[in-house]
Order: sequence, then C-alpha cells, then structure tokens
Amino acid sequence: MKNLTLILLVAIGLSSCKKSLLEKVTPTSTPTSQKVASFNELTASDNFDWKTSKTINFTFKGINTIAPAKGNLIVTSDDKKIVFYSGNHLISENFTTPIQVPNHIKGLKIRFGSITKSFTTQSNSITFDCLPTETELKYYN
Repeated sequence: MKNLTLILLVAIGLSSCKKSLLEKVTPTSTPTSQKVASFNELTASDNFDWKTSKTINFTFKGINTIAPAKGNLIVTSDDKKIVFYSGNHLISENFTTPIQVPNHIKGLKIRFGSITKSFTTQSNSITFDCLPTETELKYYN
C-alpha cells in the first residue's frame, strides 16, 4: 500500500512540473497574411536568390594523337540519372560549352570513352582532359 501511495505521489509531482502545451504553440505575435493575386506582388529580401540552377562553363581539352580518334562525351549527375551533355567528339578537339545544372546537384561525372572523372559543381567552370589521373597511373605501374 505504501508503494502505491508513493508511486501516486511521484506521478502527481511529475505531471505538475510540465509546462502547458498551449504556451509552446501559441505564437507571441500574430503574423500578417496578405493574399497575393500575381507573382509580381510577392516580396522577398534583397539578398534572396531566385535562381534554381547555375551555368557551368564546361571545357573539353583535347590531346593530339597519331591517328584521329573519336569518342562519346557524356556529362551526367553523380548518380548518372541526369544527362546534361552528350556528343561525339574527336579526342584532339578543344571546345567549351555552357551547361545548365540545377542547384541541388553537387557533383558531375564526365566520361569520354573509357576515361571517367568526377567534379563538384561549386566552381563556375570545369575543364576535362583525357590524361589519366595519378590514381590511374599507379594502377598501370
């Protein structure tokens, strides 16, 4: 009986210590809401960025070969679900093209033939060359 009384007193004591849930949810000030009839009536802070994508200048830096060689150049998202560029090019051809990339894409995979390299989208420009990376050179040695 003493245990039951003790448990009851502890339960009452703990429940009296809780804050009112209404205090947590009730806002201190009431926000003003206005109905907007058109997009032009929307207001945002001066530093708000409305862009949902960015342009990256992609440069393919070709290399000279003894015989002309062509390959398929593909620029995709890291997960390879979105293709941003695809074309058949000479390995000796240099060219630059703008690529429009959504802001939520953080990395790109670029493949030319059997050469694949990864890049981040933090920069406004990416240069891809067909030279092997240091890791690939170690693999062949």
